[in-house]
Amino acid sequence: MAIKKQFLKSKPVCKESFKVSTEEAKGAKKVQILGDFNKWSKTVEGMSPLKSGDFTQTIELESGKEYQFRY
Repeated sequence: MAIKKQFLKSKPVCKESFKVSTEEAKGAKKVQILGDFNKWSKTVEGMSPLKSGDFTQTIELESGKEYQFRY
């Protein structure tokens, strides 16, 4: 599982890109990121599947805060 951060100069947000590899997904057909930033809702949009079998999603989060999440 990889996380890439991109801080924006134009506004106080950080683009967080999450990636789950095929091996880490262990055959899953759907992967979601649940966290305090989306109120741990199980109805949030899932991560996008890639042709490689990996899953990815980018979320804009307010800079300067700490967040908890789970895949």
